[in-house]
Amino acid sequence: MKIALITPFLPYKNATHAGGVFTWYLVDHLCKNHKVTLYTRAHQKEGKELQQINSIFENIHYIEYTDAKESTILKKLSTIISYLYFYKMVRKKLKNKNYDLIQIEYSESVFFLGKLYSKLVLNLHDVVGLRYAREIENQNNNLLRYISYFKKLLYEFLENYSIRKTDLIFVRTGFEKRYLNTRFPNKRIEIVPLMMGAVDNSQISSTTKRNVNLLLFTGALDRKYNEETAVYIATKIFPLISKHLPEIKLILGGNNPSEKLKKMTAESDRISLTGYIKDFDQLYQSGGIFISPVFSGGGMLYKNLQAMWFGLPVITTTFGNLGINAKNGLEILIGDNSAEIIDLVKQLQDKDFYQKISQNGKYLVRHKYNADRVLNDYNTHISNCMSNFG
Repeated sequence: MKIALITPFLPYKNATHAGGVFTWYLVDHLCKNHKVTLYTRAHQKEGKELQQINSIFENIHYIEYTDAKESTILKKLSTIISYLYFYKMVRKKLKNKNYDLIQIEYSESVFFLGKLYSKLVLNLHDVVGLRYAREIENQNNNLLRYISYFKKLLYEFLENYSIRKTDLIFVRTGFEKRYLNTRFPNKRIEIVPLMMGAVDNSQISSTTKRNVNLLLFTGALDRKYNEETAVYIATKIFPLISKHLPEIKLILGGNNPSEKLKKMTAESDRISLTGYIKDFDQLYQSGGIFISPVFSGGGMLYKNLQAMWFGLPVITTTFGNLGINAKNGLEILIGDNSAEIIDLVKQLQDKDFYQKISQNGKYLVRHKYNADRVLNDYNTHISNCMSNFG
């Protein structure tokens, strides 16, 4: 088949955000069996990555962008302009092209692309209506709650429009599928969860290092929900757990930490900010306890899957386990407030308990969320879409 894949973020294996990594697994799989043309944006620092993936595609059409450094407002304005130029480029390129299938990443893209005549697949990295509903629920400031409510209305409009226009919708979790099915009972909605590549098996030792004196959290720290979580760990959890475990250390791994976070962590010699990391493998392989007290956001948490894949026991919230569906107390540990999380860290000081959570979590992810299994289901959904709508 001739396939077009449209994404505003360059997909590659070591992308700094989960969406880019996930899309990379999908397109790498598609390119092995089909002629795929990629339409994307590429940051000026991603030239090397763009060159590396160029050979697998039939064609790549892209616009280059950079970040404004002067102010937050200019940075946001620069991003909006970049998106608009991107969609204008895609519309122009698609005018005289015929594709059997067009896969579109992110719901707002469909709205800005206009009328398309191929079979359309929409890959929702998260259901934004649900994301803002959680944000409203967790917001204590009335003004910010109203702002979040306005955002929810706007993005739900874009999301609803996009779903109506597409033939097949992919979501990450069963919870998201059920939510959309109640609004669009006649639409074909399938679950394609986040995955870990089978190629990583050779890099993972069979025995996990047990390092109970290290807490670890990773994520793009310039993203709102990751920064909020990092601040919560550094202020609400780490100072209290340090009273019980004075030797414990905390690593916050991820690119572009804010000045607020830098200042906050500089006050402790037992908290480290890594900054940009090209490949998190070595960080995970050093062992430790992965702590992920996430209360807001959307979709399925790749960071939790990744830590479990490497055999780290994961402490997260009820929300953080959505889509993974690991068994609490057996494959994952769930704490929905700082006191519960601190107690779980103390429980993991026990060697046998640490190994139980580590091994069971690793087994779950390697068997249920390995790329071969997920991509086989993805391929089946694509084939069924073409046969049923062709």
